[in-house]
Amino acid sequence: MTTRPALTRSEIRALLWHYRIAGEGQPIPEQVVTTWWRELRACTAAQCHAALASINPQRVRHTTPAEVAKLAKSAPVDGATSTARPPLPRTSVDVARERARFASAGQRGIRAVYAAMGWQRHPDTDLAGTVVCPFCHAQTGQVCRPLVRTRDGKREQRDPTTRMHPSRLAKARAAKAAAPTSRGGSTPPASQGVSA
Repeated sequence: MTTRPALTRSEIRALLWHYRIAGEGQPIPEQVVTTWWRELRACTAAQCHAALASINPQRVRHTTPAEVAKLAKSAPVDGATSTARPPLPRTSVDVARERARFASAGQRGIRAVYAAMGWQRHPDTDLAGTVVCPFCHAQTGQVCRPLVRTRDGKREQRDPTTRMHPSRLAKARAAKAAAPTSRGGSTPPASQGVSA
């Protein structure tokens, strides 16, 4: 049977210094070390580190030794397996679905703000948002990045009104013009993405 190493005063001092609970550039008072050591001497240094690391960083400086002792006792004993399950791996499909959901929520918020303020969106913004930008590669539904020059020397300024690159708008207009002829004269599909 292995015994756990007892927590020493120097380990307590190191914990207090590391998590900035006491000291602040000054030597830690002995009565503070003694108070913490009495409360935590039944725990290991690893358990105390795990307990302090689990506390919110903004709140860890104001924690008490009793709170740390309680958290340390609930931490797994050294060598024991943890009952916590590892997180499930995220697939690229899950990430893409989540990004699409976030983009959709962002667009709903933008439309709500425009409606609440009584603003009108420029129709070219909606049209350009239906295609990927050939200059800055902004995805559909996203505003063009403020990129002015690419690495190969191409230059293009964003339109200040639509916040889109002119080549993206030209690509969207060409796609719109080609859509009715390829569909046999039917109406083009409703724009998605940045429509307000």
